[in-house]
Amino acid sequence: MRGRRAGSARLVRAIFLTVPLLAAGAISPRTEAQKLTSEKQLEITRPARPWEFLTAAGKRSGIFGNESGRVEAWVYPLKLFRDFHLIFHTEGRAIPAESLVRTVEARPEATTLVYSGDTFAVRETFFTPVDEAGAVIEFEVETEQPLEIEAGFHRDFQLEWPAALGATYINWNPVMKAFAFGEETRKFVAYVGSPTASEPMLEYQTNYSASSEDSLRLGVTSKGKGTKFLVIAASVEGADPARATYEKLESGYRELERQAASYYEDYLSKTVSVEMPDRKLEEAYDWARVSLLQGLVTNPTMERDWWRDTARRERASGRDLRGSSGGIRSGVRSR
Repeated sequence: MRGRRAGSARLVRAIFLTVPLLAAGAISPRTEAQKLTSEKQLEITRPARPWEFLTAAGKRSGIFGNESGRVEAWVYPLKLFRDFHLIFHTEGRAIPAESLVRTVEARPEATTLVYSGDTFAVRETFFTPVDEAGAVIEFEVETEQPLEIEAGFHRDFQLEWPAALGATYINWNPVMKAFAFGEETRKFVAYVGSPTASEPMLEYQTNYSASSEDSLRLGVTSKGKGTKFLVIAASVEGADPARATYEKLESGYRELERQAASYYEDYLSKTVSVEMPDRKLEEAYDWARVSLLQGLVTNPTMERDWWRDTARRERASGRDLRGSSGGIRSGVRSR
């Protein structure tokens, strides 16, 4: 009897000792896998396809184009320019950048094109902050010979269709080293420039010649590595807010890019995720979540608090908006 009791006691102790170990063995690999997944950045790197769509979008601005490097810029609801492109000046040659694009790297917060020539390489990164009315295009240069980047575009300063501005214009601001976009009411303003900008070329029209392109140069990188960047900012409330955004991006875009990366990482960690045997399918789902988020934009010309204000008016009139599916749909659309 005592032998059976002792054996039972030993069996119970063995079970209590073994179960946690088995559980740890079963749980640990899963925990480590989760940790690796959370630490792994969402990124696509592949050979560039010049015909494929390229985007870098935030809540208040966006850069859209294709992987040849030709893009247009928006600060909602304004379109600033189209057909933005680069020319590399080196060794007495002017080389169109689209002929040298090799690789595209896409992350939720930014998209990078890699250009490679015989004696140089340039990384062009399109970055739009999460909640700023502007964008930054950064150029990381590595070269064996002196190289200068020329950036050109066609001004297309207009409100999103079907709205329109009246007479618009462009000037060069030598203090900011930036192109200044404006219109006759001076309400809609934009800046495009760089702290290293030089040799601005403005569009013109005469009875004997014309050009619709604006361009600037970003300064020479003599040899080795260097970084240049272009700042884009705009406002629908006059020059001061546009200038404040421009200066904020000019001095702190790298910190804003880190904040954007953290923002998307946090968003992915707090929304519904799936695990699949095929990692590529899982990444495609994660990219779909990011695309959905970036499809929601802030338009300062619309009432951001439409739903709250409408609900207040409805309650004051004795009606309850919660029962109106039409009101809900309209509220979502207006926000």
